[in-house]
Amino acid sequence: MKKLPILFIIFLPIFLISKNLFIGYFCSDNNMYNGFLKNYEQMVRISKDLKNTDIIIFLDSYTLSYTLKIYEGKSETLKISENTNSGDFETISNFFSNFYKYDYDLRIMVLWDHGNGWYNFTTKKKSIFFDNHPFDFISITEGELKNIFVDIYKKTGKKTDLLIFDACLMQCVEVDYELKDYVSYIVGSEGIVPYNGFPYDKILLVVDSLKDPEKISKGIVESYYEFYVDSSYSNLTLSSIRTSNFVEDVKNLKFEKRDEFSVIDDIDVSCDFKNSLVLNKTKNERYKGIKLFFPKNFSTLYNLYKDYINLSLDKDFYIIKKEFITYNIEDTFSPLPVKNVSIVDKDDNNFQIDFEKSYDFSVIKEYNITHSNSFTLYYENFDSIPKDFSGDIHLWDLTPYSKPYSLFSKNFSFEIFLPEKENIISFYYKGLFGDSTFKIYLNGKKLKFLESEITNWKRFILKVDSGYVKIVFNESIDQDYFIYLDEFKIYRLQKFYKTFLNENYGKVHKIGNGENLLFVEAIDIYGNISPIDTIIEFLVNDTVKTYPYPNPAKNNINIFSGYKGVYNIFIYTSDGKKVYEKNGIKNDDEIIINIEKFKSGLYFYLLDIEGKKMKGKFFVER
Repeated sequence: MKKLPILFIIFLPIFLISKNLFIGYFCSDNNMYNGFLKNYEQMVRISKDLKNTDIIIFLDSYTLSYTLKIYEGKSETLKISENTNSGDFETISNFFSNFYKYDYDLRIMVLWDHGNGWYNFTTKKKSIFFDNHPFDFISITEGELKNIFVDIYKKTGKKTDLLIFDACLMQCVEVDYELKDYVSYIVGSEGIVPYNGFPYDKILLVVDSLKDPEKISKGIVESYYEFYVDSSYSNLTLSSIRTSNFVEDVKNLKFEKRDEFSVIDDIDVSCDFKNSLVLNKTKNERYKGIKLFFPKNFSTLYNLYKDYINLSLDKDFYIIKKEFITYNIEDTFSPLPVKNVSIVDKDDNNFQIDFEKSYDFSVIKEYNITHSNSFTLYYENFDSIPKDFSGDIHLWDLTPYSKPYSLFSKNFSFEIFLPEKENIISFYYKGLFGDSTFKIYLNGKKLKFLESEITNWKRFILKVDSGYVKIVFNESIDQDYFIYLDEFKIYRLQKFYKTFLNENYGKVHKIGNGENLLFVEAIDIYGNISPIDTIIEFLVNDTVKTYPYPNPAKNNINIFSGYKGVYNIFIYTSDGKKVYEKNGIKNDDEIIINIEKFKSGLYFYLLDIEGKKMKGKFFVER
């Protein structure tokens, strides 16, 4: 392997501000390192000819991470750090913010790595910046890419004049719409970018010779195309997009027929954005400058729409609903689960309820709120080996503050008779297994298969009728499969009440004293009912030690307790890493914690109020 010719000097020099800042984040803690070396040599070689441009780059390699300044044909090390997580948006935004604060005329950013547009079929939710140490990435649908630019703007008040995606498949409507308020011009490819990437010696000459970002973006597109035009890349394509006119072009999109677009393949189409397209150079006329997710087959859309609707584009323009109409398919699909349910006691056992609106291909007719204070709870938190589970089962006790807390199994069987008409099964799980390995039966009939997961805890909730319920995992005893279980609950409802709301808020009456539970389902105009996402357990007219809500949570978690006084709270990930701590004086009924920076998964908290120690669990879902 070629060694990186850098000087190991750890200090920040005084910057003599040039007119343009050319700043790049190179994520090569993967199989892209040799590609980086070629681009690095190009930048060092051409830097001796530049007069109006500062070059700053961040390199995340296999072992260490480097901040480098390239000038006068050499490279100077500004900082060396331990291996950096390039899948963390704050790490990236901090790097850019450190240099954006200087008074440059233009700020030209390069994001360099593998890219997959807004999605990826083979690795869930990967979008850009694939870091192998640790295994992480930047997700578009979880808002992480946008958060980089939002965070830079908050810290410096500066936006990006020109963004260059030296990564595959990133020039798409979904990605550019996320960034339109923070970036003026975006250069990227609808297709594959060759392994050797952009010709940095050529594009830096363009950057150094011009003052206008639009002209620079055109020059970069032309230089890239000329560099590769005689190569074997038949789908060579690169374009520049002006974001100030972007919304106008999105508004003009028509979805009557898929073939009215320029069809790229069975997944994407290309759009002719007349107002915002600066320049498009391509060897394949199907590429018009920017692509859009509009699959030929509905099954592809159905597999991915739950992620897609988290994009800013879909929230503003309902792209998925418009595309769904073109398939001419009857809506027999359940609305998505209702999330972030919370309740507040108003007066006389009347409770105010709020929750997020459900998503459906058609119109939501009403929300069905079920509440009960007459139920039997079967509960296993796996602090000991459960007697009702049989098979290859063990307790997982790797977390020091709460051990053991989970069940580990290579195969198990569980069976119970449920006499009540309405029952709710709920548990958390993660593991590695096939799509038909985890089965739930009701009266001998297969009721549900669980999808396999790899690393993240996931909550499962299922409503079942009366009868014999059997849950089995890995009946064939495949030694490669395993699962973790936690918080296993079965609610048997003897009596329950229904309240119907047309909006995502309202009052719920008849809440009786004692233990209660509540959950919300959405019903669309065709009678399709959503799965259950959140079950709230609470006590009325009684003191509760502690419980978290909403659960799962997204932006904030409220820790309720009947105790008051000086408190300390600590939050841990499922593998025992402390991620949050807070102390204060509790005068009201709950502690509100912002969890927007928490990743998806299961979390544990320890709460101490005046020496009274309590603990609990909650789930974060993105």
